[in-house]
Amino acid sequence: MTRLRDQYRLLLDASLKTAAETLERAGFDSTTLPPLEQFSFETKQEPLNGEDSLNGRWADNHSQRRGWLVVNCDGSMMLEIDLICPWPGKDQVWAESVSVWGREAQLLVGEVTPMAML
Repeated sequence: MTRLRDQYRLLLDASLKTAAETLERAGFDSTTLPPLEQFSFETKQEPLNGEDSLNGRWADNHSQRRGWLVVNCDGSMMLEIDLICPWPGKDQVWAESVSVWGREAQLLVGEVTPMAML
C-alpha cells in the first residue's frame, strides 16, 4: 500500500488541490477539505487482471464516511467529498458533494454536485 501511495502521491495531492479550486470557484470555503493524511488507505486487487488499486476513505469523528478516493490500476482516479450544505448565493440549492476525476495530475476535472433543498 505504501508503494502505491508513494507512486500516486502527485495525483493524490493534485486531486485535493483541484477539489479546493473547484469549491472556491463555486463560492465555498475550501478549508473544510481534509488533508490527505486524514484518509485511511488500503489496496484492493482488481478481479479481472489481479493488479492492485489504491482506495482511500475519510471519516468524521464518529467513523461516518465523508469522502473516498480510488486510484485504479490503470492510473485513473476519482475523489468524492460529501458537502451537504447550502450553496452560497443560491436560494433553495444545496451542494451534495465535490468530485474530481481524471488520469493526469495537471488535467483533473472537478465539479460540485447540486441538490434541491428539501
